[in-house]
Order: sequence, then structure tokens, then C-alpha cells
Amino acid sequence: MSSSARKRQKASGDIYRRKTKAARKGECPPAKDGNAELKWRGDPDKTYSDWKIEIVSNEEEEAGSSQKVDTYHVHKVTLACGTRKSEYFDRLFQNGDKFQEGVQSISCIELHALAAKAFPDMLDYVYDPRRTLDISIGTAVSLYHLGEYFEIHPLQCDALEFIKKVDPAICHIMVQHAMIFHNDTIIEAVGELLSEEICEIKPYYKIVSDVFFPPLWLHMSKSMDKRYERVRKCLRSYYFQILSSLIAIFVKCHKNALDTATFEELTSEKNMPFFHADSSLLFLEVEEFIRKKEGKEVVVEGTVLGKRCARAIAAGDYHSDCTSEKESLWKILNAHPDMLKEVFFDTRKNFVECKLAFARSQQDYIKVTVPLPHQPIHSKSQRTAESAVGASTAAL
Repeated sequence: MSSSARKRQKASGDIYRRKTKAARKGECPPAKDGNAELKWRGDPDKTYSDWKIEIVSNEEEEAGSSQKVDTYHVHKVTLACGTRKSEYFDRLFQNGDKFQEGVQSISCIELHALAAKAFPDMLDYVYDPRRTLDISIGTAVSLYHLGEYFEIHPLQCDALEFIKKVDPAICHIMVQHAMIFHNDTIIEAVGELLSEEICEIKPYYKIVSDVFFPPLWLHMSKSMDKRYERVRKCLRSYYFQILSSLIAIFVKCHKNALDTATFEELTSEKNMPFFHADSSLLFLEVEEFIRKKEGKEVVVEGTVLGKRCARAIAAGDYHSDCTSEKESLWKILNAHPDMLKEVFFDTRKNFVECKLAFARSQQDYIKVTVPLPHQPIHSKSQRTAESAVGASTAAL
């Protein structure tokens, strides 16, 4: 036997041994034809497709809207079995004889144009369990909607995981799509994302200036309340002041679409326990605008928002460098003397409380008590305590 013949015999023996070993392990040898796997994109006759899906969507064009129909030749075993199976199609195939769809082996489904465009990505995801989800900012909400509609739970989880990591600068796209599909889960996820990245949100982001959807800001407030429930009050106040600044710009940009009920809910103490003094000016202007728009009496002093704005201004956090804004602030205060009086008394109260806090920080005055402005000084010890605190403050 020649050397070449011996080599061929040895090679064939190696191949046989590998096949036998794989058979003992229960493994199937790789197919010679790369197209042997079931695929929905191929020729339906060659892939032995046994079901057809027609997706009907409405396409908006310049001349108007037109109906578009896309046909997909699929396989029941792929859609109804495996780790990425569809519970929707599983039930349909099991009870197919009871419906007209089962008799004709065809499903006609009407979807929004956004979901119809993402339908091929859903099929690719279902057909290959090893394949990562082909997802982008434009298809994330659509894929989640398809996973919810056809009950493909892994698809929902992967799409939601992508949504929770999106840059806040472009998350307005997902909110707009979630509004189309009326999906509260996406809104809550985006609200949690924005509450976590509250310091990264800029006032000029489109989520603030372009998208009018008040429930999103309510979800953000609720999420922040849970997130910072157990932190120190000063830190909690800091984050809510950032949120109040963003909401102030939001209500200013969308004041024509706001009504009194929505505005009061956004600015309520429950949803916004703290807000910055800079925001108080915008809140007062928007409240006055909405009341005039609805033909109601313009009342600022005495209202809950008016009192909260007075406390915020009196806290001394108003740091706007814009001369026109300062003039507008004093214009509002001068137009409403009762509110100016509240600012004055709150300022005096804050001053006395600061003196008291400083005195308590000194070892010699740990037990010093200073009366508030509305409490008269009667005892000699109280007068001595106040003079001591005044001396300590002057020393600063």
C-alpha cells in the first residue's frame, strides 16, 4: 500500500472515530449545507415553511396614509418552541383548528408602523437563540411592545435592559414612542433612569423642552422620593431642587398646554417637597399665566404655592445674575404685599435659626435657646443668651 493510500485510510478512520464519539455524546455532526437551519428569510418551499404571517400597517405619506402589507413565511416549531418562544403563537397553534387562522395556516395582524418595521428584528431574535438582540434607540420601545404583544418574555427583558441604559440626552425618543403605544412600563423605566441621572440632565434637552408628558415628571418625583428616602435631608433637598429647576423650565415651555389641575399636581409639596428659589419666579409667572388663560382670578398671596415660593426666596438661595429676572421678581413681590410680608418674616426667622445653629455649634453655648421673632423675650437668661449669640455672630 502506497504512502498516500495509508494517509487517506488514516484520515477516514479519524473522521469515523470523531463521528462515533459525537454520536455517543448525543451530538449531531455539523451539516454540510450552511442553509440547513430553519430561516424565515429563505425560499418558503426550500425551508418548508408551514405558516404565514401578514403584518398590516398604516404608512403616513405626503399624499395621506396608505396601508402596507408585509408577508413572512415562518415555521411553527420555531415560534412555539425553545427558550425564546412566543406564548401567543403557542396557544394559537395548539387551538388552531378552532379558528379560521388554523384552517388557512395564516395570521393577519395589524400593527403600528413603528412595530411593523421592527418585526423582522423580532423574528431574527426568535429564530436564533444565540443571536444578540439587534436593537437601537429607534426600535427599543417597538421591540418591547412586540415582546409584550406576542408574549416573548426574553425579548421584553432584553429591550427593557437596553432602555434603562440610554443616554438622557436622547431618551425623549423613547418617551414619544411609549406615548404612541400607551406603555406605562416604559415611562416608569425612563422616569427611573432620569431620576438616577438627575444631575446629568440639561435644561436644553428635548425631554424638557419638546416633549409634553407630565406623568413622566410625576414618575421621576416618585422614583426620587424612594431613592433618597433614607439619605440626609440636605442631600435630599439638593436633588429635589435640581428636579424643581427642570420642572420650572418644563412648565414654562409648555404653559399653553397646561391646565390648573396638572400644574398644581406637578408643583405640590407631595411631588416636589423642595424647590430652588430660582424656580419660584417661573412657577409664579406660569401660575399667573394659566389662571388668566382659564379666566380665573389671579391670586398669588395666600396660596400654597405662593407661601412655598416665599419660603424659598427667604432662604437666600436666589442667585440669578440676570437683571431682568431680578426686576421681575421684585415686580411680583411689590404687586403682592402679603407675599412680601411673608418673605420678610421668613427671612427673619431663618436668620434667628442660623444664629441658634451657630450657637449650638460652640461648646460654650450648647444649651442656649433663642426665641423666634413672634416670641417676646421675658426672662433675663433669654436676653443674655441672645446677646451672646449676637456677639458670636459678629465675631464671624
